[in-house]
Amino acid sequence: MATGIQPEQYLRDIASAVGSSDLLRAHAIATEALDRGLSHPSFFNARALWLEEQQRFQEALLEFGQARALAPLDPDLLNAIGLCQLRLQQFQDAVESFEAALAVRPVHALTCFRLAWANEMAGAYDAAERAYERAAALQPNLPEALASLAGILATKGETSRARSTAERALSVAPGLPSANLALAIADLSDGAYSAAESRLRDAVARLNSAANSRTWARAQGLLGDALDGQGRFAEAFAAYAAENEALRALYAGQFSQRERPADGVRRLISWFADASREDWLTEPGGFATPAAEHVFVLGFMRSGTTLVGQVLAGHPDVVVLEERDPLQAAAEQFLGSEAGFNSLAGLADTELDVLREDYWERMREFGLEVNGKVVVDKHPLNTLKLPLIAKLFPGAKILFAMRDPRDVVLSCFRRHFALNPATFAFLQLTEAAEFYDQVMHVAALFRRTLPLTVREVRYEDVADQFEATVRALCPFIGIEWSETMSDFSATAGALSIHSPSAPQLRRGLSQESIGRWRNYEEQMAPILPLLQPWVDRFGYTAG
Repeated sequence: MATGIQPEQYLRDIASAVGSSDLLRAHAIATEALDRGLSHPSFFNARALWLEEQQRFQEALLEFGQARALAPLDPDLLNAIGLCQLRLQQFQDAVESFEAALAVRPVHALTCFRLAWANEMAGAYDAAERAYERAAALQPNLPEALASLAGILATKGETSRARSTAERALSVAPGLPSANLALAIADLSDGAYSAAESRLRDAVARLNSAANSRTWARAQGLLGDALDGQGRFAEAFAAYAAENEALRALYAGQFSQRERPADGVRRLISWFADASREDWLTEPGGFATPAAEHVFVLGFMRSGTTLVGQVLAGHPDVVVLEERDPLQAAAEQFLGSEAGFNSLAGLADTELDVLREDYWERMREFGLEVNGKVVVDKHPLNTLKLPLIAKLFPGAKILFAMRDPRDVVLSCFRRHFALNPATFAFLQLTEAAEFYDQVMHVAALFRRTLPLTVREVRYEDVADQFEATVRALCPFIGIEWSETMSDFSATAGALSIHSPSAPQLRRGLSQESIGRWRNYEEQMAPILPLLQPWVDRFGYTAG
């Protein structure tokens, strides 16, 4: 470009390049303008668009941030930032970006849809449902909003509303895969496995496994459920494996370079191997606590922690925190390095009190009224935080959820989790088994050494002898038996449970998940020797 060119010429050239999808040229033009000391939000925006195309999302977000500093109320820019944050799985940040865009342009259906999507990815299903409804009201012929709303309703068990909403989407966009997925979820909930299979095969045929990888993967996982329901277990396992491989490919850049969860647990074991019980003693009762009793429900994913939590939530004196993490900041500080871990054992009382107050403040921020209640903190992988729990809350009770290890690992492989560094391990059966094995090793080590008050609760006992098992738990956590605890399926229906257990809990207790691993014994054969020591130790039958 000639010397002395005006900013308007750069902007016209950038607009032309973007309009012809030549984002590399737009990036070059914008960079030249910035190098000449010119400044305009479109220059940073053009650079961000090219970085996004290269999947360099963190760098793109920085460029978008520079653009926003110059144009803080540009709704299109705020939408672009929110979409970039979604790709980075910064879901709450994306929610805030789309909300800011709507504050400027309140009646924009596509922004409402994106806000709903961000809320759904963040696990805020009630907010997502409201935003999808708003998007559909603003633009009644927006089929993806209707289909996504139908999917949430089906997942919540509102199958009648889900079906009518999905049919509305299909009337606008016949064959829309996401609408068929919602109908398939409703079919699965109703036990109509053959109908679900038909819908899902149609959806898979319409989707491209590369271009629509998330939806294609989801369809494969649901197809696995439909085939499992028909007793076609080898086909079901193949569908689950297809789902998981698609997700592994999609999220490899985000998670595959991180430390494997099993290796992280091995580090904890090495740090704690020579620990002395005296190093972890804290005098109970030497600090104020707002709760009448404090209970942690932990173990491993798919071991029955959600079932136990929902049963306890039915008691009028109990409040339950469902898989939020008020210990996260402290865990990052003290369990993320050997130096932090070693310092945890020697913390002074005043330092411990600060951490305790932070924990209870986070509990209140999560919406729990904790004063005078039996407070249940339910998170399966709090098992890895037992040294922190022992140091901060020496009077706390621990309910350790147990289930046949083979059923646990199979369920982790075939159920549909939101992906994070831990659940990424479940996408491969071998890695899931290794993670389970290491968590059980560290749990056994912690239980031998730490001053913990622990009671085991078996999933199979709750399912088979519900009242007797739950009655026996009540004195341990300081409550009396209440008939309201029996109606946990209604409790599950009323709560927004962010767990793959939710559909099963709404159906009530059954034996359907006990011994399910036998249907997949051939596929699980390579990992069974690794799990066998835990099968034996926990007293489950060999075959």
